[in-house]
Amino acid sequence: MVKMEKKIGILAISSFLIVILALLISAHPAKAFDDSKAVNLEIGKKITEKATQTGTDEGYSKLFEFKTSNKTGLYNLTLANADFDPGFAVEIFDSNEVKVDDFYCYNIHERSNTNLKLNRNTVYYVEVKPYDSERSGTGTYSLLLEEIKDEEPDDYKTAKTVTMNKNVKGEINMSWEEDWFKFVAPKKGFYYIKFNDKNSRISVYDDDVVLMDANYYSNRTNDFYKLPLEKDQLIYIMSTSAYAKENGYWFIIRNADIAKPLKAKLKSVKAGKKRLTVKFKKAKYAKKYQVAVKKKGAKKWKKYTSKKLAYTVKKLVKGKKYSVRVRGVNVIDKDVYYGPWSKTKTVKVK
Repeated sequence: MVKMEKKIGILAISSFLIVILALLISAHPAKAFDDSKAVNLEIGKKITEKATQTGTDEGYSKLFEFKTSNKTGLYNLTLANADFDPGFAVEIFDSNEVKVDDFYCYNIHERSNTNLKLNRNTVYYVEVKPYDSERSGTGTYSLLLEEIKDEEPDDYKTAKTVTMNKNVKGEINMSWEEDWFKFVAPKKGFYYIKFNDKNSRISVYDDDVVLMDANYYSNRTNDFYKLPLEKDQLIYIMSTSAYAKENGYWFIIRNADIAKPLKAKLKSVKAGKKRLTVKFKKAKYAKKYQVAVKKKGAKKWKKYTSKKLAYTVKKLVKGKKYSVRVRGVNVIDKDVYYGPWSKTKTVKVK
């Protein structure tokens, strides 16, 4: 009986010790990374690292450590020149291994970055590893941590004013960096935004309402968007891209009145044998012209299109009188705009 009681006592003590040990383990779990191997990431100094991954082991992983100053907790972390086929994933942790932020950099043409709002005078860690841990490869990347001098982000509060008929040019220096502009409509009407983006996205906002959102991942040139605006209406134009250093953008804002050709003028209408040769002057903003001809007594005009400043109408009736007029035509983004008709001239066909 005594031996049995001893055994029960030993089992109880063992169970108690196991419970205590489990509580200690749960209170102090194994670390996700070994911070003793962390490399110092000096603020404001770019470093370049080499990465090699065979695809058969746990994969490449590099840990960096930095400490925020006692003056600011605002930082920007950039990974660039990712000359490595799978690309890289970047994760930022605090000293308790709680993830603060993450981002990705997919190829050498990209500069990915993130803005960090951190505690002051605190240690943080940055882990860099391939986006795909199962792929093999060897490459390099650069890492740069900088203080943010201005707390205000790149948004509509920093927008630069633009006016009509003036070219606006720029370049995105970091992935998803945003350039903002603002425009006030001088009068009510339709406005065109003509732009040329490379691998970029251009958006137009009225406060929080998206008026236009165009994404382009291949070069597009001379595209038009038409926007109906009220007098003194304020809009914001934003350009951004995932591909840094490869995405110069350009845009210009024009009033739709410019899209409508000015009034055309007939230069001469000469009668020939069952034909009329019509010549006219160039109309501003016209890409082509419509020549309209009507036989005396007819109700409808017959229209002919010409890209030149002259057109010959054939197969007319001998001895009949015909009225002639012309107007300019402009086409923007599949929208057709007609100028006013010229004065009418009437001649008799020979």
